Amino acid sequence: MPPLRLLWKMEEKTGASETRAAFSVPKRNFKRAVDRNLLKRRMREAHRKHKSLLNDVIKGNKQCNMMYIYMSRSIASYEEIESKLVLTLQRVIKELDVK
Repeated sequence: MPPLRLLWKMEEKTGASETRAAFSVPKRNFKRAVDRNLLKRRMREAHRKHKSLLNDVIKGNKQCNMMYIYMSRSIASYEEIESKLVLTLQRVIKELDVK
């Protein structure tokens, strides 16, 4: 789901939180570090605001490790990144409910 790609895996809990996230913006698409850092800040903030959606679904001694990869070649607004991140989280939640 452009501009974001989410890789995730459920594992046994190793830390205090139910979710762990990493954020990546390829240097191939954005040569300037300023642009890469801007996009990572936007993804981190959107994840911080909406990670409770996922935390409510995770039960027991489980932890969700996630990696968000920014796939687009243009800089998206925060609103667009936030809406796409919420859609990807909802897909993960739907898949977790099925299992």
